[in-house]
Amino acid sequence: MNSHKKIVRSMPSILIKLILLIFVSTATAQNNTSPLDQVCSNNDYALCSHANCTCLDEEGKEGECDMYDFNNPESSGKGWAMCECPVVKHSSNLAYNFNYATLGCDVLDDPHNKPGNSLPPFDYLKDKKVDVYSTYSYGDSLNNHNFGTLKDAELIICDEPKRQTLCLDMPCTLSEDGKVAECYCQNTEAEQQPQECAIDTFCPKQTMWNTLTNDCNTDFCDPGKGQIRSAAYVYQTMLAIGALHVSINQKIPGFKQVPRYCRTE
Repeated sequence: MNSHKKIVRSMPSILIKLILLIFVSTATAQNNTSPLDQVCSNNDYALCSHANCTCLDEEGKEGECDMYDFNNPESSGKGWAMCECPVVKHSSNLAYNFNYATLGCDVLDDPHNKPGNSLPPFDYLKDKKVDVYSTYSYGDSLNNHNFGTLKDAELIICDEPKRQTLCLDMPCTLSEDGKVAECYCQNTEAEQQPQECAIDTFCPKQTMWNTLTNDCNTDFCDPGKGQIRSAAYVYQTMLAIGALHVSINQKIPGFKQVPRYCRTE
């Protein structure tokens, strides 16, 4: 990867919308579950789409970026990262309210009392409760910079380093003022077969992931030793973008602020 390669402005919106239509309709047909069912709008949430995260060792202290063992999740505290993310409060701004997760809206609405994903097994978290979950929304891609989000951010596609931390559905605790969440996310190799894939021809091992940035520069992909970027596979992000776009348009007809991708020259 050329660490100094710049990225120019986004691909045309008509192409984005065509891709979204294919992904949403195909996923619905194959899985018999619409991504629209995973969009909620009445909850507070943490938005970690652009977070630079600190890797943690098995005691929850700063450490190496080990990978989380998804086959043996209860074995230890290995493979976690902590990400500081803005907290988006439920408000009158509908575009911010809509957010995408897979836990269920009842869990997101009442994280203190409804079981969802648990905090990692670190001693300093034993008496803590989950305050909010990390979900995905258009917040960083909107133009009004509310709740400490980015402004007009675009999705940058990265292929190095081959690791990311997954924050979707992950548990978070709140700062005293409630504006910042500490979210605990699971590190994974950014090269694997997705568990679900809507289009067979799009399902080799996924080596590319995306994250949000105000600067379309691939230097942003690698935050350095002991740090890891909150990110997602392009395939999964497309499903979320499509579901949110449809949901928002049901309440705000004609809404056109679909998140955009940077592209290489």
